[in-house]
Amino acid sequence: MKESLIYFSNARVQEVARKMKEVGRQYEQLFTELGTQMFTDMADLHDASEMMAVCTRHIDQALSAFGQNFPDVSPIACTKGCCHCCFFPVECPPQVVIDIARYLRAKESPDNLDLLRCKLAKDMKDRKPPLYRAKCPFLNAEKLCSIYENRPLSCQCFTSPDPSQCEQSVADGRDISQHPLRHRIYQVATTMLLACAKKQGRVHDQVMFIPALLSILEIEGKEGLWRGL
Repeated sequence: MKESLIYFSNARVQEVARKMKEVGRQYEQLFTELGTQMFTDMADLHDASEMMAVCTRHIDQALSAFGQNFPDVSPIACTKGCCHCCFFPVECPPQVVIDIARYLRAKESPDNLDLLRCKLAKDMKDRKPPLYRAKCPFLNAEKLCSIYENRPLSCQCFTSPDPSQCEQSVADGRDISQHPLRHRIYQVATTMLLACAKKQGRVHDQVMFIPALLSILEIEGKEGLWRGL
């Protein structure tokens, strides 16, 4: 009787499984290496804006490298003028707040800064528990972010596969699935910013963006002060 050729076997499945596990481990290691690179390049910088410049550069490079080599079909439905997420409360590392405060001080007139401080204070009053939803004071009449190029990392990171989920979340707080790769990269960046702050003996927890920004803008000439933010 003629022996049949073996095209499929349990041993072959086990071999491929081992290889896939090893590749998976190497893939996970890439994010560890990204974090290590970020921390190494930021840890000795004591200026928050310099940290953010380095952090942003690494984020952009990582998004480009992963995007070119790991095609991702995860849906992103976010478009210009879609602003449901602009009602969510935002947390961010202290360096982010300092950098945005400096940007605003350089960009806005004293009168506009006074108006902005009033808007920020109103935002804090408008956000009621349990969801703390309110229209972001940086969302303009055209439903666009007025600090889009300098918006917090949490805002840059946010993605949605379906705008209706975001709209519903404004009302009921439901979770919204995020683009896994983009979310992962920004998560690494946030973690490393906090790790650098801790190394320098500064505040190293995420802070609420609006209250923290208001507290900085109310301290004239102290835009770089974040040890006790």
